[in-house]
Amino acid sequence: IDSFTLKKSLCEGTDSINVKLVNFGNDTLKNVTINWKVNSSVQTSYSWIGTLTPGASAIIPIGNCTFKGGTYTVYAWTSSPNGVSDSNPMNDSAALKIVVSANPATSINGSDSLCLNSQSSYIAANHKGSTYTWGLFGGNKLNSGNDTLIAKWTLTGLDSINVVETDINGCVNSAKRNVKVFPNPKADFSWSGKCLGTPLQFNDKSSAHTIQGWKFGDGNSSALDSPMHTYLLSGNYPVSLGIRSDKGCADSMTKTIIIRPLADAKWIATGSNFSYYFNAVDSSNISANYIWQFGDSSNGNGYHVNHTYSKTSNYEVRLMVKDSAGCMNSFDSSLSITTGIAQNEISGIELNTFPNPFSSGINIQFSIPLGTDLKLSIYDLKGVEVLVLADGFRNAGKYELYLDAEKYNLRSGIYILKLHTDDAVFHNRIIKVD
Repeated sequence: IDSFTLKKSLCEGTDSINVKLVNFGNDTLKNVTINWKVNSSVQTSYSWIGTLTPGASAIIPIGNCTFKGGTYTVYAWTSSPNGVSDSNPMNDSAALKIVVSANPATSINGSDSLCLNSQSSYIAANHKGSTYTWGLFGGNKLNSGNDTLIAKWTLTGLDSINVVETDINGCVNSAKRNVKVFPNPKADFSWSGKCLGTPLQFNDKSSAHTIQGWKFGDGNSSALDSPMHTYLLSGNYPVSLGIRSDKGCADSMTKTIIIRPLADAKWIATGSNFSYYFNAVDSSNISANYIWQFGDSSNGNGYHVNHTYSKTSNYEVRLMVKDSAGCMNSFDSSLSITTGIAQNEISGIELNTFPNPFSSGINIQFSIPLGTDLKLSIYDLKGVEVLVLADGFRNAGKYELYLDAEKYNLRSGIYILKLHTDDAVFHNRIIKVD
């Protein structure tokens, strides 16, 4: 044995043990047994068969050895050349001292549960002098430094990230981290309604998720699945819905809704001798439908109508204006017919409210100069009676009551507060906000 071809510095792993076999004799060498050991551990000997003329040499692989980090001495020696004892055993052996460096302890730190199209950072265990090569399945490299990587995940399912580390000694190790990428939910919603003061119904149409929150574009919000909301001003509002899946993946959708203003439904009346002309104050909306209720079971249509009463009485006249979008507004007032002359103002009666707009409740004050039967009610903008606050005879005087919005489950919106007496009808518009 002349020498080993093995390097004196190695990295952990399995290496082939090769020796240089030289024929120092005068006869052709046809076979020989090559013995070897690592430190004190004797390995399986190798029986070589071949043809090696005097002075010739050959590189012979005699086996494999797995090394861990540390220092080793490898010994090799021959015996029984051509089946006989060696006459010159001094050149039969060789030894090699090697140092084996431990491979780097490579690892990856970072998230392993992510959402589609999300970005995440990964850091390899940083060892001084090491270089790193990154690989990615299921995503795109956005930025990579030596020991860091920023990835964007573009495929759902089980993806992976790996890194190969080469340390300062040239020793190599690798690490792999599996990443589960979940699909994002898809936010969507619809709504019905578009009129000022009328509750709009919002309907969640998103995929599997939980509601994160609604924003209605007017400073109000909701965490309900399918909430209702009333706008107090006309205009355009960006409504957004945010959702989140059970895996923490989020999405949002924003749509612009248009809240239409209500047509002006105020009216004036002129006439005498029981015959009166009723005129809408605003008759410019030629596409609107003007519907009159004259208080005597008679109706009319148009922004300018004529009506004749049959007797003196107190009549409650209502004008309802429905525009081309279907939004309805109404205005009613009392018309008193006495001896053929219209009287629409009764002095001495007052109706006040505060605060207005209100949230939790509103104070209502009214005064009557004479005892009378009266009814104090709340109506919505469609003319539907929502709540009766007082009903029956009251003596002359001042009265005050408090309307608890929560107690009566009064939703946000615009309402008409009406005070009916024997002689007239008085009303105030009140606004409930969230």
